[in-house]
Amino acid sequence: QFTEESISAIEPVSDHKVVKQYKLYSNYPNPFNPTTTLKFDVPQNTRNVELSIYNILGVKVKTLYSGSVNAGQYTSVWDGTNEAGEVMPSGVYFATLKTENFSQTIKMMLMK
Repeated sequence: QFTEESISAIEPVSDHKVVKQYKLYSNYPNPFNPTTTLKFDVPQNTRNVELSIYNILGVKVKTLYSGSVNAGQYTSVWDGTNEAGEVMPSGVYFATLKTENFSQTIKMMLMK
């Protein structure tokens, strides 16, 4: 269902800090143009982790990651494009981190 081209990589944060709970941090920079970094914590090895971007209407425009992760802290960069690689217009977007038992959403502003 997902292709390598449609899923951005996530990078583990190298400081090996102990993570106690699921958390999606505020993106930085915010507002952003053209890219922003998302950081999230996963307290245990978890299957079915999804990090996705939604527009103001609640329509998913991009999946940054979908899959399993080991416990730790991760970052992912959104380049302001949708699944087709088209640059998204300025406006409010939402990043959502979802697992089977957790969901958190943050608000982001893309400025041109």
